[in-house]
Amino acid sequence: MEDALLKHRSITKAKKPDFIRQDAALKRLRKKWKRPRGLDSKRRLRKDGHQRRPSRGYSSPSKVKGLTKEGLQEKIITTSYDLDNLKSNEIAVISRRLGAKKKLIILKKAIDKKIMVSNINPEEFIKKQEEKIAEKKKKKPAEKVTVEKKKVEPTKEEHKTEKKKIMEKKITTKAEY
Repeated sequence: MEDALLKHRSITKAKKPDFIRQDAALKRLRKKWKRPRGLDSKRRLRKDGHQRRPSRGYSSPSKVKGLTKEGLQEKIITTSYDLDNLKSNEIAVISRRLGAKKKLIILKKAIDKKIMVSNINPEEFIKKQEEKIAEKKKKKPAEKVTVEKKKVEPTKEEHKTEKKKIMEKKITTKAEY
């Protein structure tokens, strides 16, 4: 049943015209749909020979709305834990906000679990990223080993003597004025 509905959807979408506004030929107007409101507008009156208006007849059947061409629901994956919650009728879509490291982790896990990913080819992506990582390691110079010196805190007596010296300097500078 669902296969027939998917086929019907693809046929209706192929026949669907591009709905653009009435005066879209003018450069200053965007090519997005806006309802015609003119009193004498033939498009508003749905006259023959004029462009079609959007209607419910062009929509997909409600049972297949939001499904891919294969009939699977897309689920956005942001963490590796989201892969565990995927059902059999869902396909993974890796979030574009993720960095390369997290994408690598998620894609490796998806390959292990044999989960389909719709927006990235996992094998190619993993291969490219591992090559980049190898290049970075080659370019990185040997890190210099630095020994950190421990900061020795002054004792109470040393602290008092330092304060006395500072006070004496202040007194001598005031006396000079």
